Amino acid sequence: SAKGGLGVSTVAVNLASSIASLHPSSRVAVADFGVPGGDTSILLNVRPPYTLGDLAQRLDQLDDELLNSVLTPAGNGLWVLAAAERPETSEEIDAGVISSVVSRLRSSFAFTVLDCEHQVNDRTLAALDTANRIILLTELQVPAMRSTQRTLGVFRRLGYPAEKLAVVVNRHGSGDVVSAAEAADVLKEQIFFTIPNDFKVVSDAGTAGVPVEVKAPDSRLAFAYRQLAQRLAGGTAPVSWSQARKNGQPTGIRKLFARKRN
Repeated sequence: SAKGGLGVSTVAVNLASSIASLHPSSRVAVADFGVPGGDTSILLNVRPPYTLGDLAQRLDQLDDELLNSVLTPAGNGLWVLAAAERPETSEEIDAGVISSVVSRLRSSFAFTVLDCEHQVNDRTLAALDTANRIILLTELQVPAMRSTQRTLGVFRRLGYPAEKLAVVVNRHGSGDVVSAAEAADVLKEQIFFTIPNDFKVVSDAGTAGVPVEVKAPDSRLAFAYRQLAQRLAGGTAPVSWSQARKNGQPTGIRKLFARKRN
């Protein structure tokens, strides 16, 4: 996002977790490029012994073996590249470091989600240039709309193709100031996906240090993350939250027990 407070790290962690669930035979990474410090490790309750800063200091030795030794497993096929913690690393981590790390992640993992900084600087542009898709997170509130509008303008001037961009509305709910249709008209960009607002589920999952699909697998929010993951990374996502209940289909823990009975 072009501004803080929109839940980028939360979405990044839950998107990566959902991709891993849809592709259980593939390795998935989430890389925290917040400099200095980020929330990815906290949201997944991991204590990484190494960070992006350690890779920056040994960039000339970067290979798959070094990369895998720096990443921290978070369970269920998900791996974390933690953000550098020391403030001085902001000078050590430049666009070249980001490009090299993303290239190595691409060769080692089937899918990688990059949690980028909010400002459009050289580091962020290096990540966006090499990404297959850019998820621009926003909310249906005036300040978020304005910052998203400005960022889309930058992306268009940079020549990013329309199919690379995906505007995703986070915390979509009845209290929104504008509708998704009005937002698309203002931004001159289609809304790719909307993530429903569920503060309690997000808060409980963050406090527990687990993805939403682990803390509340039957929630509307867990379904939304799975559907977003399917649209971006393929795989078979479940039907919608409301349709699953209408059809009486088992979900979450009930689905596990159903498989055991069968």
